[in-house]
Amino acid sequence: MTAANPYTAPTATVNDTLELGTHTPKLHEFNGRIGRIQYLAFSFLSSLLLMIPMALSMAVMFNAEGNRLVMGIGMVGISIASVYAIAIGIANMKRRLNDLDKSGWLMLLLFIPLVNFIFALYVIFAKGTEGANNFGAAPSQPTTTQYVLFYLQLGLVVLSVILTMLIPSASMY
Repeated sequence: MTAANPYTAPTATVNDTLELGTHTPKLHEFNGRIGRIQYLAFSFLSSLLLMIPMALSMAVMFNAEGNRLVMGIGMVGISIASVYAIAIGIANMKRRLNDLDKSGWLMLLLFIPLVNFIFALYVIFAKGTEGANNFGAAPSQPTTTQYVLFYLQLGLVVLSVILTMLIPSASMY
């Protein structure tokens, strides 16, 4: 009769490759990863969403006619919208850095002059890691809406550059 030795090492197969599939990112999410197109589309969409409360708050302030309470309400609206914009910007940058398999703390490089420009170009143009990385599953392919937002933003940037060159008074600055 042979008895099993209770002191032998267990035998198990360990699968080091973990396949997580893909993750569909949402606008107001702090964890996960987003690709280049999604990053720019989410940034543009949050900017558009920010314009509504900012415009309302400024309209309230301009029509205050010296009433300090109404001006204060307008300032509170602008402050809340600004905090929202900062939070969404931090979340988008963190998720984009996670897609590059980098820590979100690298966004502190945006506070260093000249480095921030180079770093922003890296974040926009660098290809994310293929498949799962240390920060989760790969982002899903961009949706049609995200492509439309991306191309709309790109078109507005190109149009603004062209119009700036065409306006004669802009060349004096």
